[in-house]
Amino acid sequence: MSVGQHIPFGLRPDGLLIDPFTAERGLACNCVCPGCRLPLMARQGDILVHHFSHVGNNNCKNGQTAALLLAAQQVLQSHRRIEVPELVVTATDEPRFGKPRQKTSRDPQARWDFEAVQLERSVAGHRADAYGIRADGSAGVVEFRIAARTNEQKRAAYREANIPAVEVDLRPLVGKALTLDELAKEVCDRPANREWLHHPEAAALERQLLAELHALRPTPTPAPAPAPFRGAGPPVYMRTGTDLSMLDAERLAIRKEHERHRALTTEQKLAELQAALSAPPDAWPELFTTVKPNSRPAINAPAPLWQGALFQEFVLGTLADARKRDYGFSAAAVNGWTWARFDASPGESMTGIISEVLRFLEHLVAKGYLRVSGDKYFVVRDSLPPRGAAT
Repeated sequence: MSVGQHIPFGLRPDGLLIDPFTAERGLACNCVCPGCRLPLMARQGDILVHHFSHVGNNNCKNGQTAALLLAAQQVLQSHRRIEVPELVVTATDEPRFGKPRQKTSRDPQARWDFEAVQLERSVAGHRADAYGIRADGSAGVVEFRIAARTNEQKRAAYREANIPAVEVDLRPLVGKALTLDELAKEVCDRPANREWLHHPEAAALERQLLAELHALRPTPTPAPAPAPFRGAGPPVYMRTGTDLSMLDAERLAIRKEHERHRALTTEQKLAELQAALSAPPDAWPELFTTVKPNSRPAINAPAPLWQGALFQEFVLGTLADARKRDYGFSAAAVNGWTWARFDASPGESMTGIISEVLRFLEHLVAKGYLRVSGDKYFVVRDSLPPRGAAT
């Protein structure tokens, strides 16, 4: 029920807010306005819904919204939980030729449970409405919207710091008569009226969707055989643009090397990788085994083997190679290389390989070996740490 412009919550001397259904009647409530800090009285009549009002004439303009914001912060700090909305990520592939394709990923809504909630804390150079710390040490920011949306500077700061942040829209509650328990249900337990300001996994999910869309692009039709050039002497065939039947020596060598490697046993592949890395990949468990494969592995090789080989091919020593250093590489190139090098597990497809490869690339980004710019990965650190050292 609406309370018009009346004050929905009063501020007590102990710094906590109280609702008019719980407070003592009239001036005995001993409350002040959260906006102007002037005395309030609790109105508990039989005609209007219970509410607080100023004593005498008053031109307070923000008491109602200030009370709602402070009360929302209070119930979040008290209950230490909040429902967060589903994460919806949509990627669009716009090939040079053909129709654009879209693909959407949806992660279901979840709940943040906090060990502690700090109010008005400075986060990434901005004052956050609420900053919660979970049991595993990770953090989450909650912003409350009363009028305007969270400004772009804050959003950008949370993205830059990679802090998960959610905005809760309180506008539907402005002017409503609520007890603090009812407000807690609206703020903490309803996933409606809230949106992500930043989700740490959104960018990686978008890159994965784009890679899957790229894999769906139709294979170009090979160019027809060139017509012979008729002139004096025997016919001369001219090579045209994309005649794949005339692979250069470098590509033929790469193809033969892939075929040779695939013919080796797993033990032989591991021995070759150990020689290249100067130690078995298990010597760096935090680098090559932290990212576990899917519940049903898609790549036909143990995780330390294909992860170590991928690191050797695309990262190790790359900064000394000007072309690799300056031009970077795409996720699609890594997916194709992994497919050619190891193949998919029986019954799996390229989609599964894309998922596992992207998870490992994002792991290398988090570890400081790679950085992402657009759809390219660039090497930042191209050497392995000493064996047994933390990565």
